[in-house]
Amino acid sequence: MRSRPIRPLIVTVLCALMLAIAGPAEAGRGRGASPELQRGLGEAWAVFDSGSYTRAEALYSALLSTDEGRDHAEVYYGLALIAWEKRDALAARGWLWAAHRGMLESGSWNPGVGQRWQRRIEERLGFIQANFTLRKVLVPAKGVPIPPLADPVPRDPVLAGFATAVPEVLHETLEDVPDGPVFLLLPNGSWWVGDRLEWHDGGAMEPTEAGEAWQLVGDKGAQAEQHEERLSELAAGGSLGRRLIGKLMIARRAPGGMVAAELRRRKAENLAAEYARRKPQLEAMRARQRALLDAGRNADAERLATKSHAGAAGGGGTLLTWDEVTAAELSGVAQKLGEVWTEAAWHMRYAVVIPDKATRWTLELPDLGVSLTIGKGGELLIQGTTGEGKTRLKESLLRWHLGGRPNKVDVWFDGVRLKVGANGQEVGPVEVARASPSGATRWRFSVSDKGALMFDLRVEGFDGF
Repeated sequence: MRSRPIRPLIVTVLCALMLAIAGPAEAGRGRGASPELQRGLGEAWAVFDSGSYTRAEALYSALLSTDEGRDHAEVYYGLALIAWEKRDALAARGWLWAAHRGMLESGSWNPGVGQRWQRRIEERLGFIQANFTLRKVLVPAKGVPIPPLADPVPRDPVLAGFATAVPEVLHETLEDVPDGPVFLLLPNGSWWVGDRLEWHDGGAMEPTEAGEAWQLVGDKGAQAEQHEERLSELAAGGSLGRRLIGKLMIARRAPGGMVAAELRRRKAENLAAEYARRKPQLEAMRARQRALLDAGRNADAERLATKSHAGAAGGGGTLLTWDEVTAAELSGVAQKLGEVWTEAAWHMRYAVVIPDKATRWTLELPDLGVSLTIGKGGELLIQGTTGEGKTRLKESLLRWHLGGRPNKVDVWFDGVRLKVGANGQEVGPVEVARASPSGATRWRFSVSDKGALMFDLRVEGFDGF
């Protein structure tokens, strides 16, 4: 049996005892670790990076037993990361929550220089709260239980990893609590439990909040055959769960959350299919435009785009189109737009894959003092300068997707006012500039995570609001 982290309840009790003796002098001040603790942390991280999680866990636990270590966020983050890599979401949250409690209650808590480790802890806690729910699971009196099976598997690769690791986590949990019941922190979505497809969400994190318990069935007879059939279908890229969801939707018997999730999947698949269909055309167009631009024939590049995309939404032709844009290529995109764009009004649209909540995407028009930022998992910030003074609008994008599901974004600008659309939600128009620009306009793009990807990016003429 592999070594497991201390369970969350024990962690909470231990932290409460530790925090009771902590002093108030240095609460929340980010500071470096002592040389001794820094050496210990360096060794633990090196062992973790080598993949020896059991030994790394022992090293972090030893640091936790010291006066300084028990009040250092980095130690808890290391232990949480080990559980995270083992795909034990419940144990990971236990360590993260212990650190959160330490921040609130310990008088000598160290969040790390610049709050670095505490910030990571709070972001990971937020991700868990948004994407996981605690579930009580009852095991059969006899036989080996068939574990819950996520179907379809979450699109987000991180959540998919947790979903597919449930059998191992359940098995190891039952080694500690052989008769159950047990609690599993599972990704939100639809799960097979015996011959029922259950909808699972709600964000419950405590046993007292967990919803109706799931009764697992034994690994025998027809139930075992059905489980193998569902696994085989998923391995082949299909989903018996989605077939059933479709039938339940037609009969209007599917839970609201299940319906919403299925509609999101269909929209994402349609967007991906449209992108795949248009990709050869976009690549050819971009190659011709690049050749014209490299030859200094900017006007010809614009006419080529206008001719090829006549009648596009907004009444204008597409100026430039990119099939894919990585974070490293954004500055080049901004430069090309600045070279050839001469109109005050424009409509930009694109799809973007955002890795996680910490990713921040920014568009700036520095000559006008205009900036647009989407970060913190969907927080939109629009800023500018008008005749009335500074403009600053903050809005939460309720349908913003993290992980593998793309977001469809539109930005309209008429020279003075800016409007943003994201996955069907629209904000604005908001006045952000004193006067409409004349001549070429400088552009700046940035994204804080090199794993972010934009595709099917196009800028086209806009007739105004």
